[in-house]
Amino acid sequence: MPTAETVDSFSLGNLANLATIVGLVVGIIALLYAGRQLRLSRNAGSAATLIALNAAFRQEWTLFRAAQMDADRQYHFANLVNELEAACAIYFDDIFFGESRRLLKHYLLDVFDRIDKSQEARALLQPVLANKNTFASIREFLRHHGKKHDAFVKAA
Repeated sequence: MPTAETVDSFSLGNLANLATIVGLVVGIIALLYAGRQLRLSRNAGSAATLIALNAAFRQEWTLFRAAQMDADRQYHFANLVNELEAACAIYFDDIFFGESRRLLKHYLLDVFDRIDKSQEARALLQPVLANKNTFASIREFLRHHGKKHDAFVKAA
């Protein structure tokens, strides 16, 4: 027959084991919650960056289209291509995640396809190409996605 002393030590041992198990479960839940919050924060930051980048693109496109003089069109096109270069660099810095990354990729590929097919855009691009390093991020982005990038190479 168990004595009061053995019952107390048995109960304390079980209580300690139970507390350890509960603590472990609470710790796992807290870790999962923190991971979820981190993912949501990362996606929110990605979306905010994409919205800001989109606003900059929209503004430059509007200014480019509204420009009446050739010098103004050249200036705004150069600004637009610089924005595209920055977007490509940011893309490779893994700033964008999930759907934001997919949207940016498809937007950039579409714009570069339009630039490649437009004689006017290709002509406006040539004076902006200062050297072989100009728009290196754009060329890398296009190579990475299996697209030709000869429009972004200075003509001889």
